[in-house]
Amino acid sequence: MVSKVHPWAHVKYHRHPWVCMKAQRSIQPASVSLFSGAGIGDLGVEYGCKIPVEFFAEFVEERAALIRENFRGREVIQGDLETTYKTVIKEWNKKYRKKNPMLITLSPPCQGMSTNGAGKIASQVRQGKRPEYDKRNKLLLHGLEVVKKLMPEYVLIENVPGMKNTVIMWKKKQPRQLLRLIEKVLPKGYQFISFVVDFADFGVPHHRKRLITMGKWMGEDYDTALDLQESPPDWIRARFKKHVSIKDTITDLCKTTDHKLHREPRINEKHLEWVKAIPRYSGKSAHMNKCQKCKKSKKSEKFRVMKCSKCKTVLPRPHVIEDNEPRAVKGYLTSYRRMQPNQPANTLTMNSGVVSSDVTLHYSMDRVLTPKELLRLATITNTRNKFQHTEFPWADKYDFSSAMKETDYLLQKNIIRQTIGECIPPLAMQVLVDAMMNDWIIK
Repeated sequence: MVSKVHPWAHVKYHRHPWVCMKAQRSIQPASVSLFSGAGIGDLGVEYGCKIPVEFFAEFVEERAALIRENFRGREVIQGDLETTYKTVIKEWNKKYRKKNPMLITLSPPCQGMSTNGAGKIASQVRQGKRPEYDKRNKLLLHGLEVVKKLMPEYVLIENVPGMKNTVIMWKKKQPRQLLRLIEKVLPKGYQFISFVVDFADFGVPHHRKRLITMGKWMGEDYDTALDLQESPPDWIRARFKKHVSIKDTITDLCKTTDHKLHREPRINEKHLEWVKAIPRYSGKSAHMNKCQKCKKSKKSEKFRVMKCSKCKTVLPRPHVIEDNEPRAVKGYLTSYRRMQPNQPANTLTMNSGVVSSDVTLHYSMDRVLTPKELLRLATITNTRNKFQHTEFPWADKYDFSSAMKETDYLLQKNIIRQTIGECIPPLAMQVLVDAMMNDWIIK
């Protein structure tokens, strides 16, 4: 477990003697969450760091409704931040007058920045099906307008690593590196640092590499600057823990039950045949399955070969039949693949319920992961088995049932899978905010 975060009143945020000579800032011990998703990462702020998240801004109505249900009495501003950012500013000032928030967090949409979609995006640009500069990438600028007006003590921006190379069209249609616009848009007063970190290094039991950009108020005479680093600073590395494996996290959940969060995920017969042929605990893909008739043979046919060279039987590999002959489906060795049992799970995505997506199969069972298993891997709920015992202060504070029908739980893509696929794990958020407020010393 990470160390307990100091209550806001004890955070050492005026470390420079000359800052005290200036007008005293009035800090409201509260957080503003922009691009909130369903507010899952905010659990780490609210309960882990004991900083109330008083304002949320979320585009998707269904996710905004989940925030209202799980953060009762808080202000949720639903809509596109391009138009609602002024409302966020207005409502904050209405409630707290001119006080500055302790923290503003931002997780802008990553679809235009993700390296996973870079090739597809480039192809669509060439075909004229997509603008050269994704409009969604500019949403960060609207979030920075909120930062500019409210001037929080701390800022945390989370996105995919590709964000550090993202370019947008700025004033007079000049291409500018998105991250560097922080220095242009914000007034004097802040020091920013940006680095890539894998949340698995914090003890989160799945890999999730993210670009983290932190900002800290230094004083009104301080020139706002961004230090873009290749790796996490030492005070972040000091929070690293031993990796937690998927097996140690969900080993007690191998057998599914009648519970709505842990029912056997649906899978068609053909897919099930391919999945069953993947050796358990192997971390291998169905694309490399061996012949089931020639089981004693140690030979493995090459990738995309669909018939056994010895007995000519169709291999139990992902394929379609064309002109009475098997043809390998398009895909990579990461699809139809089991996770490695003794490592953190692979990155949880919105397609966690899809057999053919990247590394979604259980390490030993013939299925994808259930929502109950995903909730553990995302550190939303506790793990309690002979290998691991967690005590997250937010573990029983979030519920999806208000947004779910009984038939939704078995869907390949439901609200649980979608939000977990895009959220900051609460444990990672807690560690980052704690370290930012208590360990970051700028000389």
